[in-house]
Amino acid sequence: MTLRFGRTLAAAALLAGLATAAALGDMPEAPDGHPGLGTERTARQVSKYLRKPPRRDEDAILSWAVLPTRVQVLWDEYERRLREEGAFDVVPPTADDEPADLDALFAAYREGARVLPATLAKHAEHADTFARLHADLRFRILADLREPWQVERRELLAGLAVLNGMHDGYVVLTDEETRKVCERVDLAAARLRSLALDLDTLSRDDDAGPGVPTAEWIERWLSVARMANALDRKNAIESLLEEQRRVRERMEQQMFHYRLAEEVDEALRRREAARQDAARIALEAAVYAPWTDAGKEADEAIAGMKKSHRYAYSLRLSVEGLAIDPLNDTLAFYAGVASDFTHDVRVTRPWYDRFLAIRGVRTHGQGSTTVAVEPRDEWERHAFDRIQGDDPLGLPR
Repeated sequence: MTLRFGRTLAAAALLAGLATAAALGDMPEAPDGHPGLGTERTARQVSKYLRKPPRRDEDAILSWAVLPTRVQVLWDEYERRLREEGAFDVVPPTADDEPADLDALFAAYREGARVLPATLAKHAEHADTFARLHADLRFRILADLREPWQVERRELLAGLAVLNGMHDGYVVLTDEETRKVCERVDLAAARLRSLALDLDTLSRDDDAGPGVPTAEWIERWLSVARMANALDRKNAIESLLEEQRRVRERMEQQMFHYRLAEEVDEALRRREAARQDAARIALEAAVYAPWTDAGKEADEAIAGMKKSHRYAYSLRLSVEGLAIDPLNDTLAFYAGVASDFTHDVRVTRPWYDRFLAIRGVRTHGQGSTTVAVEPRDEWERHAFDRIQGDDPLGLPR
């Protein structure tokens, strides 16, 4: 199978899945108009809905879970093409001699762009390859979209795992937490769909169109960066950057990601504010938790408290923070450890299971609870040990 044929099949599968989901009309709408979860259901209703969805909604629900994988296929095909073109030559070798991935290439590009004249100097290693990447506006846009992709992927998978954990795991959510998670799942799915469409367009192996690294553009960058006079070089580089900025601006006006971003700006700000507020509360909760580094270094007023009181304060703060950001893994773990001190497993397990769902260690949905990856650090191993037992999954409501 050729690269182009394989990539075309991957894109076709993705777009077909999006079209199928969009054709359904009875479900609430996500920000991009596709079927979503909405924010009107209670925790019990969402749990029941995901446990046994109406047949007409099954394809849409499945499309959310597989969306990250379908987008990853497009990234993988793009990475293969760049590797075949020699783009990875600009990535410095690692000590373990492992092949660099796409994130390493983007990082190497950003570092080279930071010292552009030196990177494109006449005797610089792989200067021609870097000039081609720098002239390729499609590459530069995709480099900037890599972080949003990773954020939305994590949001979608964590949100779905937590919601499904209510019916095939131990996760317990309040109605308000459930609404917030549903809103974030819909937002993440919409953003991933827009990124998928743009990735499909920008990653194509085309030699025409805006942003393509023509021989003329590559030579212009090499010539300008090698000017002897520093002031002339600086002015010429700024002029080329301004030309590219105007082209990129026109490209972005046609991109689904940037057009959707304008429509969901308020939701993105609200999500980021919630994440930052919860992160600040997590720092405070850590001071009260005797077992954390911050807790061990707490001032005399806190260090002198009874241990049970410190755990109680840590639990209270963790619960308050999770009410703001139900997908904060640190707070979920703190709540599990703190409740372990004074409560039984029925109280402890929901916090630990939420933590593992957010981390992607346990995946929930499709009728069963499974281990997605082995616990990778001390927190994950501790949480995984604490949810083991012979009791049936799920908690009575």
